[in-house]
Amino acid sequence: MKLYFDGGCRPNPGQREIAVFSEDRTIQLHDYVGYGTNNEAEWIALLWTLSVAIDKKFSNFTVFGDSQLIINQANGIWKIKQDTFLPFFEEYKDLKKALPAFGLKYIPRNSNLAGKFIEMKQK
Repeated sequence: MKLYFDGGCRPNPGQREIAVFSEDRTIQLHDYVGYGTNNEAEWIALLWTLSVAIDKKFSNFTVFGDSQLIINQANGIWKIKQDTFLPFFEEYKDLKKALPAFGLKYIPRNSNLAGKFIEMKQK
């Protein structure tokens, strides 16, 4: 199973929106999930993606996103330097405990199905 996430703001900072897209065609779009930055929206989108995986009892899945910052922070490759991201990372660790092993990988923006869904909605 493949899951895709994307988050963003227009303008940045601004109203956040996120999308979660799964290979089984489940789409979740959440407009206006508070005010903040693009990177905060990406973190929220990742957390909601893991919540979808828990709710649907997915196993053997990979999560894809186009934010190198968030993917590398979540994977422990890059340090979290922004204090505002620490609560997101703590929630990520808690959600991760409730899931079987899964992959978390960076993909380019043009390959992110969740991002494409947001772009279609905005047109």
